[in-house]
Amino acid sequence: MSIKIILTGSSGYIASCFNLLYQNKYSIYCLDKTKPKFFNKIKRKKFIKCNLLDQKKLRKIFKKIKPDLVIHLAAQSTVNEKIKWVDYYENNVKATKNILDVMRIFKIKKLIFSSTASVYKEKNTKISENDKLKPNSKYGKSKLMAENFIKKYRDINFIILRFFNVCSAIRK
Repeated sequence: MSIKIILTGSSGYIASCFNLLYQNKYSIYCLDKTKPKFFNKIKRKKFIKCNLLDQKKLRKIFKKIKPDLVIHLAAQSTVNEKIKWVDYYENNVKATKNILDVMRIFKIKKLIFSSTASVYKEKNTKISENDKLKPNSKYGKSKLMAENFIKKYRDINFIILRFFNVCSAIRK
């Protein structure tokens, strides 16, 4: 039996790369509020249009799929201080909380979460995992808030990945 994965933010770059690499190894269900734009070769039979702020729809999806793992890559990721705080909060914090609440309802215990190196205090030397956390952008602040929510859900095993400057050698 294949591992069933719900992949949020599936229309984004990181999720598209993940799906392209693992679509034949795992049963991946792609969730996003927008249609996929990267890598047309990806099998999109398992694409589900869903806004993560719609917890009722999330519950229906989780009930039907019964995933083993959630890879939560969805976010308002554009770093632009002109974007309203509420947009970062809803897309990064509230959406994460909705995912966590639904995971708890269906007793899903595994989460991989995409965060950002923007949660660290700015400095001119190498960043270490143990460096001080002090984001200076709305984006970084919202991702740190989401991380803190995840840590409060003690019944969920999680990995938090703090990305920056994501790129790959994958081609269309």
